[in-house]
Amino acid sequence: MSYITNGTTNWMQQLPSYGSGAFTMMTWIKVLAWGDGDIPLIHQYSNPAGTGYDIWATNAGVLKIVNGGGTTTGSTISTGTWYHLAVTSIANVGSSDPWLLYLNGVLDATENWWGSYAVTVLYLGTESGTTYTNAKYAYSRAFNVTMSAAQIVAEMNSATAVASSPAFDSDLATALGPWQGINSPTQDAEMPTLGGATTCAVTGTLNGATEANVVGGT
Repeated sequence: MSYITNGTTNWMQQLPSYGSGAFTMMTWIKVLAWGDGDIPLIHQYSNPAGTGYDIWATNAGVLKIVNGGGTTTGSTISTGTWYHLAVTSIANVGSSDPWLLYLNGVLDATENWWGSYAVTVLYLGTESGTTYTNAKYAYSRAFNVTMSAAQIVAEMNSATAVASSPAFDSDLATALGPWQGINSPTQDAEMPTLGGATTCAVTGTLNGATEANVVGGT
């Protein structure tokens, strides 16, 4: 099942607690309608404030990766089409260490970082409950490792976790816990068409789980 955020009141959120270490966040997304201005597709809130990142789209569909150090634009996406987005960073990110945005498994934009951060909340469909996105989300996954393009493609094309066990599933009780649906995002049977499972090992732990397979895929 995919999850629909309505663009006005609801969203998905997770408390990953992987601090300032390496991470990869990815999701399939199908934007249903543009807003009057930019809309947040993925938002990471960090402490101190202003040190997270955002993946936005303008009302013309231009992707943007935004953090406290600046903004870089990427490709243009359309409403009504499924896309795979992934963003990665490395541990101890610094001025020469880029955040990388992948679109459908291909590097699309980079933005350098300039200070420390500690991830506290990941959001889908909102920027901290202030600006909203009307979209469907599916197969949304979070990792505490910096994935290569090949690893991202492997996950993108698989309905189940490719990363090494133990994997986190939203139907199972773990220390991490499932994504929280705020103000009741609705479920929908539509899912993106995947390219088929591949094998690509990933190592690391995230509160006892290598992966948070947190939306869809069940």
